[in-house]
Amino acid sequence: MSLAAALAPRVVRLDDPGDLLGIAAALRRTPLFYFENPSRGTALLAAGAVAEIRASGPNRFGEAAEAARRLFADLPASDPPPLLIGGFAFSGESPRERAWREFPALRFVLPELTWIRRGRSVHLSRVGSAAEAPLPVPLPGESPAHALPRLGRAEDHGGRGRWRDAVQSAQRAIAAGRFGKVVIARRSTLHGDRPLEPAVLLAAARARRPACTSFWIDAGETSFIGSSPELLLRLRGRRLETEALAGSAPRGATADEDERLGERLLGSEKERREHELVVQSIREALEPVAGSLVASSPPSLLRLPEALHLHTAVRAELDCSTSLLEATGRLHPTAAVCGWPRIPAQAWIADREGDRGWYSGAVGWIDAAGGGELVVALRCGLVDSGALCLWAGAGIVEGSDADSEFAETEAKLGALVETRICQ
Repeated sequence: MSLAAALAPRVVRLDDPGDLLGIAAALRRTPLFYFENPSRGTALLAAGAVAEIRASGPNRFGEAAEAARRLFADLPASDPPPLLIGGFAFSGESPRERAWREFPALRFVLPELTWIRRGRSVHLSRVGSAAEAPLPVPLPGESPAHALPRLGRAEDHGGRGRWRDAVQSAQRAIAAGRFGKVVIARRSTLHGDRPLEPAVLLAAARARRPACTSFWIDAGETSFIGSSPELLLRLRGRRLETEALAGSAPRGATADEDERLGERLLGSEKERREHELVVQSIREALEPVAGSLVASSPPSLLRLPEALHLHTAVRAELDCSTSLLEATGRLHPTAAVCGWPRIPAQAWIADREGDRGWYSGAVGWIDAAGGGELVVALRCGLVDSGALCLWAGAGIVEGSDADSEFAETEAKLGALVETRICQ
């Protein structure tokens, strides 16, 4: 049997199987990938793997793009087409810390089973040597219960004192002209009174944050979960979409206070300068491979439960020779998660931070045409039995205040799992 015949997809349209997150929780099958944006009416669930792409080093995106082209070339066409699902770390090298032992520098897999929901339409496809067998009967997709475990914060991995030292070091580097912005990250570990269920944590976050993209990658012993507010890249045909999300303010306790804080954010010279660095970095990364690039102006406000952010949508037409992964290689890491200029900011982060792993990397899917969707891995955590390690960062520019930036990271650390359940 030829490889194409062995991997021939089978696709069926389903009556609504219910909540794909509920199916994910019941599958107990790895690798598992869940990706949903309720406000857009889209959801994706994938399980199993019949092929895998891994890459590391400075050319990991180019190598992965070429491997994806070869793999898709061996697959017959189907509707909907087969997808590769996965993501990558902040750094080009595989994470060193044991916590990230199941998450290499980049990994995308061709899943055996894939559910795709667009509005009311749901399709289930199967790829692999068992493709001629009957497709499995979908499990009942009941939404996971929202009974959250009791969590207590046990480790702050540095605390406020270390944070102030890092901000002062960054400001000295900025004053010396090494870079104009750098993003500092911190992490905090929460411990539950029992093993943590990623689907339960995500169901609660999804209910609070329907405009964000919920994701879950179950790698076996560990799971990476998140509720990302930020699109890295979306490519349909040649139409490319991305966004700048930088410049922040706290939410107000009342509607009037929230409105005042939003107006102050829009008028802040410091926050607008930080935001413009991100827009500039996107332009410089994409203009060599994209035409008709348009950034919305002035920036608008994105209101999230934990913070207000300045937001700029960017649209462009990508040239025909560049795939989504190759465009990603030009764009990642953006100034919103790294700094600007990128190379000195990234070197500063590598010298002073622990291993970020997949935090501030990206997760998503790609298709046979080279398109797809990737979101930045933010408001995220790594689940390892009863422990949940969370990450959050803040952009440091000239004029940044260490205490204000620390408060911003506290709000972000409480975004995925509400701080009210933490001791």
